[in-house]
Amino acid sequence: MCSIAFINGQFMTIDKAYVNIEDRGYQFGDGVYEVVYVYEGVPFALEDHLERFFNSLNSVKIQTDYTKQDIEQIIYDGLKEANLKYAEIYFQITRGTSRRTHTFPEKVSSNFVLNIQPGVNPPTELWEKGASVSLAKDIRWSRCDIKSLNLLPNVLAKQEARDNGYFESVLYRDGYIIEGSSTNIFIVENNQIYTYPANSHILGGITRKHIISLAESINIKVNQIPFTVEQLYHANEVFLTGTYIEVLPVTKVNSEIINNGLVGPITKKLNEEYKKWINNECGLSAIKIS
Repeated sequence: MCSIAFINGQFMTIDKAYVNIEDRGYQFGDGVYEVVYVYEGVPFALEDHLERFFNSLNSVKIQTDYTKQDIEQIIYDGLKEANLKYAEIYFQITRGTSRRTHTFPEKVSSNFVLNIQPGVNPPTELWEKGASVSLAKDIRWSRCDIKSLNLLPNVLAKQEARDNGYFESVLYRDGYIIEGSSTNIFIVENNQIYTYPANSHILGGITRKHIISLAESINIKVNQIPFTVEQLYHANEVFLTGTYIEVLPVTKVNSEIINNGLVGPITKKLNEEYKKWINNECGLSAIKIS
């Protein structure tokens, strides 16, 4: 088993993977990316990730010769090369390599980079006891629906949270909760779920999308409407979703304890249903935490 990379048509070990200093992703963040988790050798929700990836490419007007089928084949070839059953796949496309100029370069091919590494689980106690989150003002740009390489505001928010002993930073704007620095957030009030609507203020998470579908399939009402900071503090339950964390309960927001510090029943149920879905798609060993 090993970590490998793929750059513009060639597989190599991670330590030999480099891009040109004039790659526009490096100099401008001029590119988009995706992260996919692999269970039992099967890339989970790959079609959804690829669809979002190409939507992001179209939104920033990056053209590529790679098709969805090409990238899917590269992923499966890479998994075979790396011999990994549980893995994290990162891939990105930038506008290409050219002399630094703010306008789009002409006659330049995009650069495609992918790496496959062993997957990493958050600590088990986060599922058992819940995570803590802090709040931060949302200072990002107005097209958060694009999965852009420009993540510095997210990085700063996440690091500030970690420096203060929190797992995640939850962003707010004009008094409303938006999303986490690398997650989507949900609250439960009176047995109904609330989450910010999928517009340009959030990245419409793949896990978010499927949790909404799963909740509705078991007759839990989902309201995709903004909720306030005060609603978050006084929610019956709070949970985060994301490719890496799946469904993660939150039991503390700043100094406020949620649900007496206990993981709520709806969060538990959705966590179970999501793991069943992974199991059905990828195999029995895909269920990481029972």
